[in-house]
Amino acid sequence: MADFIGSTSALIEWCVASDAEEFIVMTESGVNHSLKKLAPEKRFYYVANENCNCSECPYMKLNTLEKLRDCLRNLGPRVELSADVMRRALAPLERMLAVK
Repeated sequence: MADFIGSTSALIEWCVASDAEEFIVMTESGVNHSLKKLAPEKRFYYVANENCNCSECPYMKLNTLEKLRDCLRNLGPRVELSADVMRRALAPLERMLAVK
């Protein structure tokens, strides 16, 4: 159950525009910087979900702009998916991209 579900930027916009003073947020805690900057008077609490501790994901912190550049330049490492997995993934990806 949630009052709002959306992309990172949509989540930030919603929290900033909301009249509420406190929020429980389930996303990577790096978003905390933006929320504190744009809504310093509000309080944000970051929690884990049943699958992972998204608020402190060590794998997300391994990503860098240089690594992204190298992946795009070298087209690797590659993730190979079956046609069935790609077909099933299309609907949630389209829903995610449609959120504003």
